[in-house]
Amino acid sequence: MLRVLLMFTGNCLINGQTYVNNSAIPPASHCQLSCRCVSSIVHCILVKCSPPPPHHTNCMPVHHGGDSCCPTYTCGKSYCTTFTGTKRKTLQLFVNLMLKLLQLKEIFCLFSFMISVQFSLFLSISI
Repeated sequence: MLRVLLMFTGNCLINGQTYVNNSAIPPASHCQLSCRCVSSIVHCILVKCSPPPPHHTNCMPVHHGGDSCCPTYTCGKSYCTTFTGTKRKTLQLFVNLMLKLLQLKEIFCLFSFMISVQFSLFLSISI
């Protein structure tokens, strides 16, 4: 009966103690920064954990339990490679060439579109 009444008041019953709606509740673990009773539901703000490293693939979280709130990650091979010297210059030349080709492709597409419009106009006028 008490639990049903608490649901209608918005209060929370935790370990035999009643917390008023919108009041602070002591965190249950060190992984919770703070907790509140909101409409008979306990809402907690958790410790913010770091995401997996962005330059690795296939990262899986490893939860250690105990005092650890955040997982560490076991990841596949890194797809980032550090280029130095001649390899770096070659890579820069390749990237610049690809950018130029993309620009030429855009110009070619625009030129092709203009020719097709002119041809369409020519056909419509001559018919």
